Amino acid sequence: MGKPLEWRVHVGAHKTATTHLQGVLDILSSDLNGPDMKLLPMAITRPAGRAAAQRGGLRGIARMRETIQMKITHAPRLERAATDTRLAVLSEEDLLGWTRDLFEDEFYPRLDGLDLCATVSRGSKLKIYLSIRDYPALLQSAFFEVLKASPQAPEMLKDCVASLISGQSGWVRLAERICARTPDAELFFWQQEDYGKDPQTIVEHLLGRTLPPLPKVPRSRVTATPNAYAMPQIARLDPAMPEHDRIKRVEDICARNPRYEGPDVEVISPQDRAALSARYAQDLAVLRARYTDLGQTEASHSA
Repeated sequence: MGKPLEWRVHVGAHKTATTHLQGVLDILSSDLNGPDMKLLPMAITRPAGRAAAQRGGLRGIARMRETIQMKITHAPRLERAATDTRLAVLSEEDLLGWTRDLFEDEFYPRLDGLDLCATVSRGSKLKIYLSIRDYPALLQSAFFEVLKASPQAPEMLKDCVASLISGQSGWVRLAERICARTPDAELFFWQQEDYGKDPQTIVEHLLGRTLPPLPKVPRSRVTATPNAYAMPQIARLDPAMPEHDRIKRVEDICARNPRYEGPDVEVISPQDRAALSARYAQDLAVLRARYTDLGQTEASHSA
């Protein structure tokens, strides 16, 4: 059979229940993989995604070396994993970049991983799936992930909020750039809020078939939102501390100050939260006018 007739690539974004979806696909793969469909394993997709994200931050010879590595290692591995099937499906948020790239002037400014998608799907139909989330909840969740490694996270968050409220960044702009980078692909999206209520429907749309009830997926170990007592402790950490040590210290502080054992921490002001939610509602309306929202459509599962 050779190359698949179609690729369906869920590219994230980060902090939109990607880990849960990947866990579901991993469990389903043992029953679904065959001549009609292959769900590509994280052991292959994660190194490829992280290599693409790393490449975006490199310059000169280092970037050239990573580009060659993508062509001779990661793309062929994905292609081999997808041979002899009609439909190849993968989920990898690092194809967009890193979590911290949500705090750039615009979401995921480089998008180098999309070149990998275009390469492996050449000659096949390509559908790209983007998962999104209400801006205040997204930034709150991403903030503590970025804060683990970067003492500049508060300033980065402040600038990101301003860019979103002004309309310079956000999901609409990201969707436009994804389509420009992969002009032959069709873009679909869903909201994390809808996925949380009904993952079954969205996974069925993604895979194009009716499924039995989805398997239970163990919760992953992540840096959960701490209570307000954690923030002064984190702020006192030496900003020159090595990143590895800082990550461990922040994780320890958050673990000792769980959200339910103290006052809530507000990293975004009530005024900014309201403005961000209004911005999200406007952007969501634009996205629905241009693309298919899998959390809202009643269309056939062959979407």
